[in-house]
This record gives sequence, C-alpha cells and structure tokens, in this order.
Amino acid sequence: AGRSEYETIQAGQYHTAEETGDREAAWQNRLVLGENGAFLKALLQNEKMAGKLQMVYIDPPFFSKATYDAVIHLEGMGKKGEDLSLKVPAYTDVWDQGMQQYLTMLSARLYLIRDLLSEEGTIWVHLDWHASHYVRILLDEIFGEKRFVNEIIWTYKSGGSGKKHFSRKHDTILVYSKTARY
Repeated sequence: AGRSEYETIQAGQYHTAEETGDREAAWQNRLVLGENGAFLKALLQNEKMAGKLQMVYIDPPFFSKATYDAVIHLEGMGKKGEDLSLKVPAYTDVWDQGMQQYLTMLSARLYLIRDLLSEEGTIWVHLDWHASHYVRILLDEIFGEKRFVNEIIWTYKSGGSGKKHFSRKHDTILVYSKTARY
C-alpha cells in the first residue's frame, strides 16, 4: 500500500517560509510549509534533486493517537497589558485505520526520501516506543536490512512509569544508508 501511495503522490505546492545562505543554492537551508509528500515529489520532479541529498533527518508523528496544540505567547496583548497565551491546533497524530494507515503514509515518504538520497546518503528516523519496531521493519524493506547502520537511543529524564509498564524515558533514532558507501 505504501509503494502504491508513493507511485501516486503528485508534486504539489509549497511555500518557502525562510531561506538562509547562497540564493543560487536556495534548496539548502530552506524551511518549507506544505504537505511533505507533495514537497518531496516536487524536489524530485521540479527541482531535479534525485540522488543529491547526503543526509535526511525526519521526526514523523509517533503514532501516539493524540492531537497536539501550539501555544503562542503574546507579550502585553492581554487585558491591562498582561501577557496572553493562545492555543492553536498544531497537528493530529490520530489514524482512523490504525497502524496500517500510519505505516502506509510513512512508507510512501520513505520511498521518496530514498530517491532523493545520494549514493553516500543516510536517513535518520526519530521515533518513540509506539511504532519504532514496525518502522524498523519498514526501513529494512525499503532500504534493505544490510543498509541498517545504527540504532541511537536518546534518553531523557521526563516520563514516568505506569502500573503496567516500565518507565518510557527514551526515543529511538534509526539510521539507514542508501548504499554500502555511506
């Protein structure tokens, strides 16, 4: 299903929100607003970026089944000049069709990223306990199990233990290469 979605994603519109560096090489250091599948396809088709990226780091949704808000702080904008905080919807990590829908979405983008990577390129995928074990199998399928480079465990202090599980105090970063020449 992911390969099928990968083949049908169309290059779409995106907005460059910020650029830094040389304008001739504007594809470097670009912050973009838009649907990432359409943007990845546009990089391949419109900007001829196939095989040109050395490294891609992604921090996809974690399959947490939650909706997240962003908090905007406005200094002095409240009544009587006090600070004001507004919550606005940021993104949802809820998948109506469950894990299969999540993995289909992610695998389509992983195929696109594979096409963008150079022969020496690597992909770094940041996940947590919700789906890292499924995504590792997906990465084995897309990049090949021999292209697994490393699993990095990022530990942190927050997160408590529950009555039915040990503390969840780490994230996982899976590193894969496109070829053996990374």
